[in-house]
Amino acid sequence: MLIALPLFLASIYLSHRYLYKTEINPILVQIVMLAGAGLGVYFLVRILKLIRERRMARLGYEGEIAVGRELDRLELEGNHVYHDFPAEDANIDHIVVGRSGIFAVATAARSKPAAAKRIEDATVEYNGKILMFPNGDDYNTIAQAERQASWISEWISSAVGQEVAARAIVALPGWFVKRTSPDGISVVNPNQFPSLFRHIKPRVLSDEMITQIVAQIEQKCRDVKPAVESQDGTPT
Repeated sequence: MLIALPLFLASIYLSHRYLYKTEINPILVQIVMLAGAGLGVYFLVRILKLIRERRMARLGYEGEIAVGRELDRLELEGNHVYHDFPAEDANIDHIVVGRSGIFAVATAARSKPAAAKRIEDATVEYNGKILMFPNGDDYNTIAQAERQASWISEWISSAVGQEVAARAIVALPGWFVKRTSPDGISVVNPNQFPSLFRHIKPRVLSDEMITQIVAQIEQKCRDVKPAVESQDGTPT
């Protein structure tokens, strides 16, 4: 529209002059120019907004992929890892089930400021409640991760018929985490997952319970219908 709009308005004005044999009307020219400028600003704002949303969506996607790759390594140690689990209001980014317990992992992908002090400006402080980034505080991520862990706890407990408590983890790809309080949930860089899961206080699950939990999660997570085969045996 930004490209076509000036041509469109000019063609309307020139066609009007040609068909009605009118002289140049300064007032009409000003009206057309103001209308064109107003519409141009409107579409420019829309484009800038879409570019910003696209950048944030790409950042979030790349962050989830990075976290997912690090979590997949935990399967080598006998854990079960699931991605993009459908919850009630929104999908849970990642779920880890193992002998140490159940973990709902939320990804918080955020761009880092470009500055000379790389380590200082890539560090986020965590006081047990709030994530304090160099360019602003995040009050929502911790609360959201805790809500998701609470939801998955209730859902699994209801599904297996026994109370099971999931724990929340927030993963910050690309950031150094400086913890200033022992309170609150775990907040780590994805590279710290192996160390975190080795040293975190376990909530031991039996093999039988792990089997039940995994069966319930896979039933809800892997619900793609198989392809229907035609008479000649080829999938359709």
